[in-house]
Amino acid sequence: ACETLDGARVDWVPVYLNTNPAFVKEGSASIKRQNAMDLQWFALQFEATDISDFMENGYLHLWVYVTDYNLSSVNGQIEISSSGYADTNELHWNVADYIIGTGWNEVFVPLSQGIENQADAPFDPTQLKFIRIFVPTTDGKYNTVYIDDIYFCTMK
Repeated sequence: ACETLDGARVDWVPVYLNTNPAFVKEGSASIKRQNAMDLQWFALQFEATDISDFMENGYLHLWVYVTDYNLSSVNGQIEISSSGYADTNELHWNVADYIIGTGWNEVFVPLSQGIENQADAPFDPTQLKFIRIFVPTTDGKYNTVYIDDIYFCTMK
């Protein structure tokens, strides 16, 4: 569940806690991102978390609600980073493989299939500090996204 944003840095990508039950999958709140006209994205930066036990056979799980999938490009990425920032020490996956339509999408991202950015140091699973979903929108249209029930697991 996403009951609080305490401990997460969200000032540079404004996300908000949503309590409207229509946009909550687990608990009493989700994370809402009312997007800029040129990008649809969600990002959270937080204290280091060790996910090394999940790297071989584990998944990043989350629910993603997209208000209008047709406004989104298929060129986006789901990213995790050990640097605390985008595009550095990261693993990424193609969004279109996991988020497939308007409404709620339950996402299980296989950590072992992450693609490393070859331009810098490798992702350090003992230092996860950043999660982002980056999806350009089409035609500069607005799209709202809700994220809920973020966790790492070994079974779907």
